Amino acid sequence: MLEAYTTLGYLAASTERVELLALVTSAGYREPGLLAKMVTTLDVLSEGRAALGIGVGAGFNVAEARGLGLPFPPVAE
Repeated sequence: MLEAYTTLGYLAASTERVELLALVTSAGYREPGLLAKMVTTLDVLSEGRAALGIGVGAGFNVAEARGLGLPFPPVAE
């Protein structure tokens, strides 16, 4: 699976009218300041065509979290 924001950067350069977004970006997988910078950069380079959908994403997926080297706390936390 391709990384969403790298792919959207390519699409920004290859298209002129398409709205660019990842349907849901998992807030737990990217540092908030970095995510804001990524989406802002995409928005500037695409002349306002970027949008941000943010949520927990697949935060419930133990295998995905471990594969990214992220902690996976119990639900009670």
